[in-house]
Amino acid sequence: MQRVSNPVNIDENKLYYQIGIRSHSKGIFYKKAETGKQIGNKKIFWVESNCLILNIVFAWEQAVAKTSQKEIGMVVSHRFPMYKVLNNSLDYIVDFFKTEKGRQVLQMASPGGAGRNKTLNQKFFLNSKVYLPSLKEQLIISRFIALIENRIETQIKIINDYYSLKKAIIQHIFNASAQYSKVHLDIILKEISKKNKEQIHNNVLSVSNSLGFVKQSEQFVDREIASSDTSNYKIVNKNEYAYNPARINVGSIARLTNYDCGIVSPMYTVFEINTTRIIYEYFDYFLHSFTFQKQLNQRLEGSVRQCLTFNSMKNIEIELPPIEVQIEISKNMKHLDSKIKIESDYLNLLKSQKNYLLKNMFT
Repeated sequence: MQRVSNPVNIDENKLYYQIGIRSHSKGIFYKKAETGKQIGNKKIFWVESNCLILNIVFAWEQAVAKTSQKEIGMVVSHRFPMYKVLNNSLDYIVDFFKTEKGRQVLQMASPGGAGRNKTLNQKFFLNSKVYLPSLKEQLIISRFIALIENRIETQIKIINDYYSLKKAIIQHIFNASAQYSKVHLDIILKEISKKNKEQIHNNVLSVSNSLGFVKQSEQFVDREIASSDTSNYKIVNKNEYAYNPARINVGSIARLTNYDCGIVSPMYTVFEINTTRIIYEYFDYFLHSFTFQKQLNQRLEGSVRQCLTFNSMKNIEIELPPIEVQIEISKNMKHLDSKIKIESDYLNLLKSQKNYLLKNMFT
């Protein structure tokens, strides 16, 4: 490989678009443009296309990528060296550094402690010895990997389109032209405050803004959060809801479906719904609607850390059709959810296939 370096003569009145490299082989991202005056005395370099590029600070975390024509005219700092690959396939070399063996090479070339102290020693890196098959074999392997990566990108787009459709449908359901009467959640919700006084339950849970209920030990793997005395913790049973008043504005509210029972921090609010008036699925979809989020934001209290009290939650309005209509709506939404799951499962299979190939084709 040969280092390429084309320094920029900075014009303080000109805009410069910088790129960065994500760790774990997740590719290039684009930073916000800065003027030459904002960049100041920093050294920056023009991006060359069709190069191996690394972030020397996080190379040990596989912060590597391939530059393309799309990055022409953009710039990088001195922390992002670029290399032309000579007499070999650039795609193969980039794919190699996505593998466990490639990660080991990058780690060996990045001595020091964790984080920013593990800077890539570029001389050591260039002197690293790796096995390379013939150019013909390299091209065959990289084309095969590229086909799978392109299919993964297509699959991600399919899933994102389904999620966009789901979001639009939910918004339409709860933003219709007042076809059904609106009621306050006060007539639907009932707060529950059952304490774990005997400390019988030890399944400590938290509510994630993306995964719903999760074991607290899994959400905070690097530290112990729960008190050894959980007698004051609140019990949550299956199909009951809980939310963190200080984090509900970012989506930390969910129904317990993956465990029969658990306990949550005393700071959580736990409640149940009146299933003679509303079904679980219909209420779940409402919690993901813009209508709910808008009303929630209007009722947050506090200056520094905004919270939603249960009394404020009960003042939120919901359009409430008859139960049979709710069931029909939920049935249609479940069909869409099943499509998303099928496509997501297929995406996971593609990723597994790619990982298997990366593991076994770079021996």
